[in-house]
Amino acid sequence: MQQIVDGLRDGQWETDDEVLGPGESAWRKIEAHPKLADIAEEVTAPRPVRHEEAASVDMNALIDVCLVLLIFYMITAAYASLVQKSVPCR
Repeated sequence: MQQIVDGLRDGQWETDDEVLGPGESAWRKIEAHPKLADIAEEVTAPRPVRHEEAASVDMNALIDVCLVLLIFYMITAAYASLVQKSVPCR
């Protein structure tokens, strides 16, 4: 009996595992066993509450990329207009 109690406290066994004691004919869950039910209630801890964190996006990187693209497009447009003016089309 003490091995089962120690196993429950150490986390080796869950409260829904089944046991067969000496002189018993049927397997029972630990939480339903008359001698182990109190210990199973002690060991069963409530699951921790998960708090959802607000999703946040780092906007600094996005702004940096947008500014680099803007500069690239401005230079490309200025270069394209210079090329059209300097190269005559036939």
